[in-house]
Amino acid sequence: FRGAPYLANCIGHQTQIILCSNRQPDRIRSNKIVLLPLGAETMSEAYSLSEEDRARQSLLQDTEALIARGADHVPPQFASHLLARVLFEDLVHYKPSELASIATDAWAFIQNRAPGTPKLSIQTPSDARPGSALNTISVLSILNDDMPFLVDSVMAELSERGISAQLVAHPI
Repeated sequence: FRGAPYLANCIGHQTQIILCSNRQPDRIRSNKIVLLPLGAETMSEAYSLSEEDRARQSLLQDTEALIARGADHVPPQFASHLLARVLFEDLVHYKPSELASIATDAWAFIQNRAPGTPKLSIQTPSDARPGSALNTISVLSILNDDMPFLVDSVMAELSERGISAQLVAHPI
């Protein structure tokens, strides 16, 4: 059992750059759902997670807790699925409150799009404040029908223009 069912149901076969992940820490075994820590594929892996995996799990749990306290109607575990495949070295530059802001903005962004019409946004995160890491970045969000090499093409174009990506999250 792979993928994030609620995320797939929300956006279908669409791709979102800087915004989504299809990683699912749940596994179905004998009609039971066994929740494994993020990054673990099996129970034995759950007990042998690296220090980095445990730090990632803690960061994402803190992020999820902040989102759960908000009134933004973001589904449980959305941020964890969104950020599951982001490199840990990119995540550690952000506080849980900053990651919660990114995830909340991502959820709001993916809610509406006409089929066959791409949706694009370049903005400063909504919760950017002086001194915050969010105040120094712009978020490029793209919501589009599934297209091969979309992420690679966008990343190449950004690189050609001298723009470096500090955090990239996408569903594949």
